[in-house]
Amino acid sequence: MSRYLLQISLGPVQDFIAAARRTRDLWFGSLLLSEISKAAAAAVSDAGGSLIFPNFEGMTSQDISDASFNVANIILAEADSEENAKRASGEAKKAAEEKWLSFVDEAFKILSVHMDHSEWNYQKNGFIEFYSAWCPFDDKHGYRQARQKVADLLKARKNLRDFEVWKGTAGVHKSSLDGCRESVLRDSTTPKNIRGVRIKGGEALDVIGCVKRAAGGNRKFPSVTRVALDPWVRGLAEKGIETTELMSCCENLVTLNVLSRVEGSAFPYEGTALLPQRYAEFEAGLENPEAVKPVTEKMQRIMAKLYEQHKPMDPYLAVLCADGDNMGKTISSLEASGEHKNFSAALSAFANSARNSVKTHHGVCVYACGDDVLALLPLDKALPCARDLHSLFDELWTEWNFKTPPTLSVGIAIGHALEDMEFLLNLGRKAEKLAKDVLASKKKDKENENGKNGLA
Repeated sequence: MSRYLLQISLGPVQDFIAAARRTRDLWFGSLLLSEISKAAAAAVSDAGGSLIFPNFEGMTSQDISDASFNVANIILAEADSEENAKRASGEAKKAAEEKWLSFVDEAFKILSVHMDHSEWNYQKNGFIEFYSAWCPFDDKHGYRQARQKVADLLKARKNLRDFEVWKGTAGVHKSSLDGCRESVLRDSTTPKNIRGVRIKGGEALDVIGCVKRAAGGNRKFPSVTRVALDPWVRGLAEKGIETTELMSCCENLVTLNVLSRVEGSAFPYEGTALLPQRYAEFEAGLENPEAVKPVTEKMQRIMAKLYEQHKPMDPYLAVLCADGDNMGKTISSLEASGEHKNFSAALSAFANSARNSVKTHHGVCVYACGDDVLALLPLDKALPCARDLHSLFDELWTEWNFKTPPTLSVGIAIGHALEDMEFLLNLGRKAEKLAKDVLASKKKDKENENGKNGLA
């Protein structure tokens, strides 16, 4: 009796994640896609499908729901009949759409008073890109062949995209994040900062932008400036810098809702507090900017008293992008679904180790999913973290009998914290691509047949 292999692809992916002006935009964009994929994968399992990728075996519901557990946008599963494969696909699509709308509703509750409700209701539907394909396989026509066939079918299905006509609204500002859709904020842009949410006066955001800023709880995700200035924070005790007065001023700015706290730190505030040239931003969008001036003036006096060598340097940081090499070739060599499940479990273990490594190196892990890692790191920790990730990935395959084990290429880009977030991410991606191609034009050797396994 034939079994069926089901493959699902969810989107949008890169363009959606990359549309960002803040670290939170980048982080929540990837988190949102992961949560949608988790919901779809759980629906496949509930419908009787046996998940291959992602692999939830041995995990509790609490483990799966943990936001730090990221899932890729590709789902692979077995079903015992074509009818059940089709049903699992339908349930997965329904679950993905419901998960998206739950985030939409969460953001709406926070921002409804600022919304053009008609535009909001129009934009919130049709966000999910969902494609699926399935094919039979048995002992005669094995797993490897079926996996290749279902991948080809899914690729063909994607080429038959479901195009829907977008009805734009004339005279309304486009989203500040990507310029694709109209702003849903009343009067196109907000004249003042929105309290409790990181939406500045003058920003125009569509439904997706609002969800990135308002949904998912009020987690204080460190900004690129804070990551860039982390070496200064770590050097406070070493240099004997007294920060009591400065932190008291920061608390006042938190009360005025113009500065955010960050989690666990010797200096638990956003990096903007350490850059006097940016203090003017604290007054922007406030109904009473005079309340901020005495505080920032005092902070300027405090910072001016520091010795030149004790002042924070220009805020540069590293964007690290890591990706496994020859993963497709490795997966194609797996002979059975059981092997693929174990392979998925190994990648999940690496992702968990990668998150811990980035944290140990004082960085911010935007996402770690399978063999794919995106992180923001202080300059002095970028190379040690890259080496650690590479070693962790190599250790995964010591018990496997791969002819050529997968390797990890790492790209590191260095940029100024005030650069556009999308620009910084593109720099990181270019570095990653260079890491994979850096040896391709040179004479290949036995240790690096494909010109990959590089650092750029």
